[in-house]
This record gives sequence, structure tokens and C-alpha cells, in this order.
Amino acid sequence: MEASVKQGGQIYISHEDNGLIVSNASNVDKPKQLLLMPCFAMDKVPIDLQSVCASIVDPHNFNIFIWSWRGGFLEPDVHYDARDQQTFDKNASFYVRYNANFPGYYSMESVSMPRHFVRVGRNKMKVDSMQETDDFRNAASLAFHDHSTWRTSAHFFQIEK
Repeated sequence: MEASVKQGGQIYISHEDNGLIVSNASNVDKPKQLLLMPCFAMDKVPIDLQSVCASIVDPHNFNIFIWSWRGGFLEPDVHYDARDQQTFDKNASFYVRYNANFPGYYSMESVSMPRHFVRVGRNKMKVDSMQETDDFRNAASLAFHDHSTWRTSAHFFQIEK
């Protein structure tokens, strides 16, 4: 699937910039597909939240996981070589909720840091503490678009609406 941010911009995976970048430019030559899969921290998640828990993977290389290091920018982690293996599963897992901030948009809350959400920060996606402002809610509201021709990815993980 592809993702965009409510406040504008397409989300791309950038291994050169070591993260998920956001751009409105039409000439960005970077992969923009993401794959949501059941979260790595499923055994650490309460049963009532397991249906909305997901991890993000680069669909072109299943060894590349997207995770947050201590609330910083989301970055690809090649070959599960986490800086802190003890907390990697939780740092690479998010609660994906539909209509959380605005109708038709998703929010992604960090499993390892409650009330910390994925949002745009300086043209890169990061995890940041929830702020009760419209600016924050806009920056933390995502639209997912399934343009996949890979039928398995569309059926692999169903996010509850």
C-alpha cells in the first residue's frame, strides 16, 4: 500500500536518508510502497488491541523493518540488526486506528511509548508525544491507499475499521 499525510505529501522509503521521508514533489525516485503486517510485539500487546497492532516492512525487501529508536525518526532497520534487541519488537510495532483524529484517516500509536504517535517532522516521519492541537492531529493523520497488484499483500493483514 501507499501512504500519504493529511497535511499533504506522499511517504517514501529512503535508505540514503535513513528513514521515511515525506514529499509533495512528483519526481521523487524512491519506493513508496509499505507493507503492514501483524505486529512483532503481539505477545506483549493486550488481547483487545491485537487486531489493530501492526509492523511496517519494506515490501521489496522483507528483511527491512521500519522502527522508531527512542521516539525519534522512523528508520529502516536492515536484517533485524536493532540497536537494542530487547525492545526492538515493541519499537517496531504500532496500534493502527481508523477515524482516530479525522474521519477517513488512520493514526499510528507506538506500542513501546503510549500516547506517542507517528507524525511528520521536518519532512521525515517520526514518533512524537501526543499534543492536543489541530496541527499535531493533521501531521499524525495518515491515508493508506492500496494500489497493489500483489493480491497477497492486500489480504495478508486486515486493519479493523
